[in-house]
Amino acid sequence: MKNTTYGTFVLSVVHYYYIKRILKCQYFFIKIGRVMNDLYIKNLDESKVSKVEIKKLAEEKYGELAGLAQQYLFYWKRENG
Repeated sequence: MKNTTYGTFVLSVVHYYYIKRILKCQYFFIKIGRVMNDLYIKNLDESKVSKVEIKKLAEEKYGELAGLAQQYLFYWKRENG
């Protein structure tokens, strides 16, 4: 019985860890989507901007440096509102 409790505990911790990471990624994507919309797309209704559109724009503008640009834009938006 002790092993079952420990196993359940370990699975709970692992599950929590991955759920937390997924939520952070979703939050990050929402924020970067807003930045890309504010700077480039300029759609008044943010909900109509698709992930595909954002990804395509990032690839066109930044190419292989898209990941680095994404981090910088997130930082810039956080610091400058």
